[in-house]
Amino acid sequence: MPKFPQEISKGGFAVRIYKPTESKPRYRLDYTVDGKRFQPTFRTYELAQKEATRVLNQLAYGNKTGAGLSGKEAELFLRFKQTAQRKNLSLEQAIAEWTIALEALPDPSLLPIAARSYVKGEINLGHISVQEAVDQYLDSKRHQLRKTTFKQETFRLGKFAAVFKSDIGQLDRGALREWLKKLKDAKTKKSLNVKTKNHYRATLKTFLGWCIDQDYLPQDTTLPSVLKKERVLDDKPIQIYTPDEFKALLDASSPQLKLILAIEGLCGLRASEALQLEWKDIKKDFIEIGKAKAKTRSRRLVPICKSLRSILDNYRKCNESIWDFSESHFVTKSRIAHQEAKVKKINNGLRHSFISYRLAITCDENQTATEAGNSPNMIFQHYRELVTRKEALKWFKIN
Repeated sequence: MPKFPQEISKGGFAVRIYKPTESKPRYRLDYTVDGKRFQPTFRTYELAQKEATRVLNQLAYGNKTGAGLSGKEAELFLRFKQTAQRKNLSLEQAIAEWTIALEALPDPSLLPIAARSYVKGEINLGHISVQEAVDQYLDSKRHQLRKTTFKQETFRLGKFAAVFKSDIGQLDRGALREWLKKLKDAKTKKSLNVKTKNHYRATLKTFLGWCIDQDYLPQDTTLPSVLKKERVLDDKPIQIYTPDEFKALLDASSPQLKLILAIEGLCGLRASEALQLEWKDIKKDFIEIGKAKAKTRSRRLVPICKSLRSILDNYRKCNESIWDFSESHFVTKSRIAHQEAKVKKINNGLRHSFISYRLAITCDENQTATEAGNSPNMIFQHYRELVTRKEALKWFKIN
């Protein structure tokens, strides 16, 4: 055994090794780095000598930081460096990315949990572009949705895919929120109203849910939370047609257009529902709107008043469908009829009119809601006391 304290030197630096004593029963090093004294202890002389050699080598080569590490710290540092090398990362890159990961988490202990969760999700996820996912989604819904609904879904998702040309897994909450905020009408170039944006939100939420089911997105994705509906603040009163305007509109229409407009105004069907009707849906005393044709996917029966029965009986049936043309053709013909009748067109005006006049007759929002395919609360809130019973009786006598 050497004589203690043993001094080992190299390049002008020295480290002393002290033998164990009664008060200090382990081998002890003693050295200074930049004015800071270090006295690590070791179980055996061999371990103390090995560490003394390491420290002197670090100091001799100008690495004072390394020399200031304990043996255990130096070992951990080496393991970290070797791990970075296995991942083809420089030590600087590894430390930078590790630091970013730690700062992104509220608790450093969550880092291994987050990493394992991410790897598990990445293994199970299918990598696919937004456009491919949209195409697959629409293909799966082609025969499940009404033609009008499918067309609307296709339009909205088409605009979405045209902007987000990336992998579906790379969708970003902030970018999605910003896109919704900046949505504009293609014709007017004005920002879309809240109600229309809510339609986009509903479409995207359903689409993202489908992506989760297909394992294109992880189960814990937070993207859908960006798509919460905004509250629609609409203080505008419901607009309706007068009986005289309705009469003028029917007189200005072709026989087939008159039939559709009469069904809207005298039965309260939505235009999309009326255009899908077939003659087999017209019963003796009521019109049956099946689940597949109803916007709310609920079957309902709407009574046929005498005026509508008269119009139906006078129409010569040529085909199974009541309307033989496209929806866009209907929109065009309806606009022309309004112009010829000199009646201002009201969006959903015939349906609003039916509900208003029908409620004035029944005085029962539950019955009216059932016939119109709406909620009693909506009927009571928006249509109550809009018209008199006298006006309502006049409305339902028009043919």
